[in-house]
Amino acid sequence: MLIVTMVILNISAVILESFSALYEAYSAWFHGFEIFSIAFFSIEYLLRLWANGARYPDSPSRGRREYAFSFYGLVDLLAILPFYLQLLMPGLDLRILRVLRLLRLLKLSHYSSAVEDLMQAIYDERRAFGAVGYILAIVIIASSALMYYAEGDAQPDKLSSIPAAMYWSVISLTTVGYGDVSPVTAAGKVISMLTAFMGVATVALFTGIMASSFNKQLVRRKVIFEQELRKAFADGVVTEHEEVLLQALKTRFDLTDELTSSLRERIKSETDRTKANID
Repeated sequence: MLIVTMVILNISAVILESFSALYEAYSAWFHGFEIFSIAFFSIEYLLRLWANGARYPDSPSRGRREYAFSFYGLVDLLAILPFYLQLLMPGLDLRILRVLRLLRLLKLSHYSSAVEDLMQAIYDERRAFGAVGYILAIVIIASSALMYYAEGDAQPDKLSSIPAAMYWSVISLTTVGYGDVSPVTAAGKVISMLTAFMGVATVALFTGIMASSFNKQLVRRKVIFEQELRKAFADGVVTEHEEVLLQALKTRFDLTDELTSSLRERIKSETDRTKANID
């Protein structure tokens, strides 16, 4: 809770610093809080780095190296890196460094698997995403070329080339449609409508793939937790060590109390019935 509170306070400070008048009035306070935060997060990073050596008692350096190059380790490092970069290179743009400080928000990933779930979902469905991306590339190039030949003469300032038309194509395919580039010819309007339909279909494909992957992960987590429960209930007694492992797995997988309680009751009753039949 302390680390989460510090992260939230840091993000709030970065946001408030964007108000020039507020920053000028309380610049000393903002600077002092940043120094305190850097000290806090630096100590946290060093402690995590040291503690991860316990993962491999025979080779502590392996655990520390794995943490340093893991997603969470890199996030923890990036949370403090802007400050030290500013010390080493005083000429760096402070605005860029302030934006980089927003990366501290990712430190909350230690306590939520949302980002990890997203990356895993993309990795698991990488082939499907690759196929949809290939189709999207074809549609972008085709629609850009058609729009250029249909509208290039009518709007030479906006559609002067196929690469220039790609801006319109991407904006239309993502269903945003800013309206700053609109067709004026009959052929251009037909192409625009077809591109819009293709955009809806493409977004639906991406959404469907992502939703399916997330659902698979939830089912996989439930199966893994259920397997561990069956191992724990195999001898009829859940030891303290087994209970600690189950609670850690529940926290890691973000499983609800209702789901875990339901699985416990079902597996316990199944185990009791099996033992009764054997007796």
